Amino acid sequence: MITINTKLRLSVSILLVTMFFSYWVYWKNITTLHDTSFEAFGVADYMHTTESFHSSIHAMLIAASNYLNSDGNPVFLKNYEAHSVDARKSLNELKNVTINSMSDQSSKPLIESIEGKVLTFQATLEDVFQEDKEVATKKVKKAQKLFDTIFHDNYLPLHKKHQMHNSTLQENAHTIWENMTILFLVQLAFVIIVGGLVVIYIDRFVLKVYSLTEQMTIRDPLTGLYNRRHLEQVLVAEHSRAKRYNKSFAVIMADLDDFKKFNDTYGHQNGDKLLKDVAGLFLLETRKSDKVFRYGGEEFLVFLPESTMDSACMLAEKLRAVIEGHFFTLRNKF
Repeated sequence: MITINTKLRLSVSILLVTMFFSYWVYWKNITTLHDTSFEAFGVADYMHTTESFHSSIHAMLIAASNYLNSDGNPVFLKNYEAHSVDARKSLNELKNVTINSMSDQSSKPLIESIEGKVLTFQATLEDVFQEDKEVATKKVKKAQKLFDTIFHDNYLPLHKKHQMHNSTLQENAHTIWENMTILFLVQLAFVIIVGGLVVIYIDRFVLKVYSLTEQMTIRDPLTGLYNRRHLEQVLVAEHSRAKRYNKSFAVIMADLDDFKKFNDTYGHQNGDKLLKDVAGLFLLETRKSDKVFRYGGEEFLVFLPESTMDSACMLAEKLRAVIEGHFFTLRNKF
């Protein structure tokens, strides 16, 4: 039979396991969300760097064209040099990010290809500032073709690749949000169910706890028999009942001979075991309506409702004979 203590422990265990599992799922999802967010920031930064690179080389081409069309205005040369530095800086950032990212090694060939084309692109544009107008015009056209090649063969694939990666990360983040929402709803339902059960069964639980507490106050902790405190209550109540209904009752007092000597010889642990075994025999040989008490030490009392002196004497002799003829086992160590 499952006791209230076992049920309580089982309920608490289920609650703790559920809590720890939900916390673990939360931690797992939050960790994944953190990694996804961190990766999304990296992708956004990568895309920003590629756009800066594209803008820089485009600005280099415009500055060289403006220099050519303005018949050598030095302002456009300075603009070209500034944008050239920006382009080299952006390209180095792209290279470093690609080298350090274990998950983005597929971009490495594209970056290496860009680097070679940019060197050719830059060398072609620098000739614009050194050659005559006819040659410079051809160089600008060649640089324009190189720019278009870089844009279509390198920049667009990189941009599309990271746009797809960013979309995947957004989908993952949305999936995590859905999972955490489901977990929250499950936890909410669990709390509602548990709360409902508590409301429904709180009365039973309190009554069982009260009954258990009451039993602890009227029972002897060693033998499980009623204690002397409860005896006083029973005697008062049964005496009033017997007097009111003109009924009789009897009481048997018994103690174990030489119990102190037994304790001294075999030890207190064996003495306690003997008391429990004797208590068990008293319960076995008496009626359900009878009440057996541990009066104190090795003394016992049996209350017999609606019994006569003769029937009490017969039961007392029976109990004596049963205890005398019983084979009591002792603990190994004493």
